[in-house]
Amino acid sequence: MVSRLTYSDMMTNAGELYSRVALTNGFFVKGYIGTGAMSFGSLKDEDFPPAITPYSSTTSDQKNGYLSYASGDVGYDAVRGGDFRIGALAGYHYFNQEMNAYGCTQTATNSFVCQPPIPTSIEAISQNNHWQSVRVGLDGSLVFAERFKLNAEAAYLPFVFLNGTDTHWLRIGTAVGDFTGPIPENGKGQGYQFEVSLSYQVTDYANVGIGGRYWHMQANGNSNFQGNVVGETTFPQPVDWKTDIFGVFVQAGLKFGPYPFGLFN
Repeated sequence: MVSRLTYSDMMTNAGELYSRVALTNGFFVKGYIGTGAMSFGSLKDEDFPPAITPYSSTTSDQKNGYLSYASGDVGYDAVRGGDFRIGALAGYHYFNQEMNAYGCTQTATNSFVCQPPIPTSIEAISQNNHWQSVRVGLDGSLVFAERFKLNAEAAYLPFVFLNGTDTHWLRIGTAVGDFTGPIPENGKGQGYQFEVSLSYQVTDYANVGIGGRYWHMQANGNSNFQGNVVGETTFPQPVDWKTDIFGVFVQAGLKFGPYPFGLFN
């Protein structure tokens, strides 16, 4: 281990639009798109011997971060009843996440890193990650008590691709050993996603609901320092990434159809 950066407590508020179109033959298309802001959080930046001696651990405030995401699936309801359905799906998921860390305070015994402390008015580190994933999974719903509907989805991400940049703002310069700019990063991995929601049919064409969602994605790859350090010959550094996103949502929906020509349901 050379270095480890841990972003945590990333309180986020987001809004999204979603849609599902179901055909009478069992096929369906669904998806959503959303964006939001990460209002606060923290970064713990650790550096380990022998790369740095003694061990260093610093903390920074995360603010002005944001995320955007989108997902699209096609599927087929293989099991259908009057009040339930179970289907299989396949699709694509995109997730962009940018974290910005301000200030730097040493919390271990290293007397060289962030000594004296850097005020939180100064941006120190940014991490911008673009995750793209292939999704396969199951999707189903159950209507009960006439107007309540329980929806659940579980998806496996067999192919996850990461492209991102790590920017150490205070190390960008023209002296030997400085970074020339953001360090590009890339990786491949896997993941999984779960979602469950409970909705109430207010009218035949309008509903409200509440739900929960959990995403996990991880990748192995490299930070590509080659050509990005002033006056030094550098090489890719192996890096592992992991991100976990979980939360709750409230929603409102409108139903269009069924249509008289029988294509939609």
